[in-house]
Amino acid sequence: LKRYILFLLLLTYRIKLMIRFFFNIILFISTILILAFLNISLSYLLPLPYSAANFPFIAFVFYIISRESGAVVWFAFFSYFVIELFVGIPFGILLFSSTFATLFTYWLYKHIITNKSLYAALILLTSGILAFRFLYLLLIFLVTLFGLVDPSWNQIMVKILWELLFSNIVFSLFYPFFYIFVRNKRTYIQ
Repeated sequence: LKRYILFLLLLTYRIKLMIRFFFNIILFISTILILAFLNISLSYLLPLPYSAANFPFIAFVFYIISRESGAVVWFAFFSYFVIELFVGIPFGILLFSSTFATLFTYWLYKHIITNKSLYAALILLTSGILAFRFLYLLLIFLVTLFGLVDPSWNQIMVKILWELLFSNIVFSLFYPFFYIFVRNKRTYIQ
């Protein structure tokens, strides 16, 4: 009888772990699809200066600050993989630059900017977007050497400035709600 009860306890524990695992996979996939849909739809629906906000990167910085987990790099990789399917530039430019910029942002948070204040988070967001756009411009320049793309550098620079401005504005607007959620995380999330 003791063996039977122990077997049932072990079986229920394993079933609980499997359910949690499948729930986490479904949550991971749905988060990736929501971020990709949000980025693509808002970039086409909003007028030009407002559509420049980098919504996935804002979400990645919120994730880094709240969870402090390196899984954000995988979120960035798969989110920008889906986004990459719908853009008109050569495949891999956004994917490479976003993944390494997110990795740089995570490293920056873990080792240099360890504070969760609004100013530190804005510095983290700005440095991450600058790293993202630096790698993006470097790869676009390398692609132009092969004659595959002929970009307008002035328009790209203006778009980067709009992206920095509106990403910081959107982040600043959502940060108070996020701060309340993170501060009370222990009471809401178990």
